Amino acid sequence: MTIPAVSKSDEGLYKCHNSDLGESPQSWLAVGGLSPTASLRVSADRSQFFEYESVSLSCEEQQGSSTGWRVKRYSASGKLSDCGTDWGAVEGEQCSLTSTKV
Repeated sequence: MTIPAVSKSDEGLYKCHNSDLGESPQSWLAVGGLSPTASLRVSADRSQFFEYESVSLSCEEQQGSSTGWRVKRYSASGKLSDCGTDWGAVEGEQCSLTSTKV
């Protein structure tokens, strides 16, 4: 799929679907304007993990700074929460998950 001129209205969750094989994990497409944008950095540089693997997440601006950014998560029920509240552990500027089954 190609979006020729991406706009803020294209922002959202996307996933792949195959009628024989099922669905891929969802991935968020963020569309930034003039304000600074950050991306989620995954310690193992991949998007899929086996259950119970440890993984570290952090936010990083295009200039390499992570100051002031927080990792947040939408649960399956749609609740938005910060790392360290009811999931994950804040370690410096990273969010560590000791079990990916949360």
